[in-house]
Amino acid sequence: MSVSKEEIETAVEELDGIPGWLVEFGFHYWKRGDFERALDMTMRKARALIREELLELEKRSRRYSLILHAVAMGLTSWSMIKEYVEAKAGPVTNARLSELLRNLKKMGWITRENRKYRIIDPVVERVLREG
Repeated sequence: MSVSKEEIETAVEELDGIPGWLVEFGFHYWKRGDFERALDMTMRKARALIREELLELEKRSRRYSLILHAVAMGLTSWSMIKEYVEAKAGPVTNARLSELLRNLKKMGWITRENRKYRIIDPVVERVLREG
């Protein structure tokens, strides 16, 4: 199968070079032969998988999903995240919020750089922003 350099670059950019999503995209592209449809199918599957994972995470604590939504919306400092979570779910102690953030880091959802939190997988971030 011949694929143009532009299509490869677009796929890598859209899926941020995440190998799992690129493999998924490659499979759909190979099967369908249509770039746009393959990208759309990959994003649909990504949305479904991510939403499923978020539902499982919410079973442990609704605050996990609130934190992830806050970070995806650009509320990346500890204090902004705390304000958002409290506005949506009521008071949370500093210790509890720190524990939730630590757990999300351990699970590979977020990272902290220069005192700012961010979602590790840009596809996850996009799905969270979509609501």
